Amino acid sequence: MIALIQRFGLLVLVISLLCILLGFAIATEQVVLWVLAAVFLGILLIFGYKSVREVQLAFQAIDEAAEHFAEGDFSARAIANKGFGPRVTHTFNSIADQLENFVNTIESDQIRLEIVLNAVPDPLIALSSNLEVLYCNNAAAALFDVPNAEIVGRPLIEVTRDYEIDELVNLVAGEDSIQQTRLVNLGKDRSPYRVGAVPLKDSGDWNVLLVFVDLSAFQKTEQVRRDFVNNVSHELRTPVSVILMLAESIANDDLESDEIQDFVERITLQTGRLRILTDELLDLSRIESGVTTVHPEMLKLTEIFSSVLENLRPILETENIEVFFDANSTVGVEADRAMFTLIVSNLIDNALSFSSRGSSIQIEVQKSLSVISLSVRDHGPGFPEEDKDRIFERFYKSEQSRATDGAGLGLAIVKHAVRTHGGTVQAENALDGGAIFTVRLPHRYNK
Repeated sequence: MIALIQRFGLLVLVISLLCILLGFAIATEQVVLWVLAAVFLGILLIFGYKSVREVQLAFQAIDEAAEHFAEGDFSARAIANKGFGPRVTHTFNSIADQLENFVNTIESDQIRLEIVLNAVPDPLIALSSNLEVLYCNNAAAALFDVPNAEIVGRPLIEVTRDYEIDELVNLVAGEDSIQQTRLVNLGKDRSPYRVGAVPLKDSGDWNVLLVFVDLSAFQKTEQVRRDFVNNVSHELRTPVSVILMLAESIANDDLESDEIQDFVERITLQTGRLRILTDELLDLSRIESGVTTVHPEMLKLTEIFSSVLENLRPILETENIEVFFDANSTVGVEADRAMFTLIVSNLIDNALSFSSRGSSIQIEVQKSLSVISLSVRDHGPGFPEEDKDRIFERFYKSEQSRATDGAGLGLAIVKHAVRTHGGTVQAENALDGGAIFTVRLPHRYNK
């Protein structure tokens, strides 16, 4: 711009000199002065035309770039390479650079915001003042089973087809409204949702934001808690009732000594059931909560098997059940001795519960480079396939297992103890009968 002012200053000086020459030419009537005046005038006209043309081309380039801006293309620039052009377009292009950076920043922020909103598991819907959908995330599209592109621009009632939500939105759409919530059943399975309608102020064309919180998991947790209390109460009620009845009978003091001895033995048996139940509950609670500290050491599997089977020998001999495993195996695993013993003990005890008199149980161990696999197989009735996803739940007992002793905590203890060691456990029915429970653990314990 300074150079442009300097050039026009020079032009004014030339015009002034031309005027002086014309004045002298008129006053002295000399032809030479007229010629000089004509030359100066010609130079002036050429110089002026060139300057005006350069400015015209520069503004033409600016106009073309501005048209691109109007179409949303902020990468366009005004290009002028001669004379005044670069000086005239420089400021425009600097403003264009700043504008493009600003627009790119807004677009990047919008993309990041959309990524964040789509990553949110809760469905979100933004509405305009006339209750048309302006935005919905992927979770909302999945909830109402409508593609995002078909939701935006449609009235909310057409998308949700739920008059409770429509009524809720109308409550907060007016001025000076406050947030409202309502419990609504939505989706194909009519899952419970807590729907919050939030009025938005000074948020552009977004007038109301709907937030849907799925309460299915919460209700399931509550149901598990209620089932847990009910199951514990049931498991405690039977032995406690038996002990109370036997104790009252003894207190009547009208029993023979051999009857008293029989009652004492039965009380001892029921007390043992209570002790086993409370021990299992404590074991499961400690493992689930992570309170139990893992003390990994290299264990020889055959030693653990032999130790567990020695404790179960009275039952095995009474039922004439044999347990087979490769006693010469040298496979080992790095694990907590007490927790791994619990895993093996509960798997074998579970197999015993479903084994008929005179049958057998097989324990098989396989080792890969970094994982050991432990399988325990019985030859019982197996389990219903519909129970497969629930057999590791606390207190869960299938129809086949309801007649067996135990509270249904053993497999839950196995699952959580295995997870504590970074492993997995699965159950499957054998093709020729029986069930197979397989535990996979890393050969080396990873904290």
